[in-house]
Amino acid sequence: MAGSPFIDSPHEGEIIVSSAPIPLTVEYAPRRVTMYQVNGVELDSLASSGSSIHLTFFGLCTGGAVTTGVVLTTVTIANPLVYAGYIGGFVSAVIFAIYFGVRGIADHRAAKRRLKELKGEK
Repeated sequence: MAGSPFIDSPHEGEIIVSSAPIPLTVEYAPRRVTMYQVNGVELDSLASSGSSIHLTFFGLCTGGAVTTGVVLTTVTIANPLVYAGYIGGFVSAVIFAIYFGVRGIADHRAAKRRLKELKGEK
């Protein structure tokens, strides 16, 4: 496209009228920017609350529970000790998934509360 007026134009920012078959409509939307003043401690607490380690462990434990659940329902395990190990792994993964899920939701709600406090909302 060596002859295109839009590539390698000598006049940057210049609007070039072309005979394009599709008309172009430019719409401007109003925007509003709000600035908030926070100190370093508030900013650190806000940044750290968004990355909850509990949600990460919830995902790991949920994956472990699903994996061991699939193994228990699809595979015939002849050795009772191995079967008991899978049952123990499944139960502990479910318990930890519930614990970390509850803690992750609590962290998320606390972060939203903290953000509202910083913004001055009720």
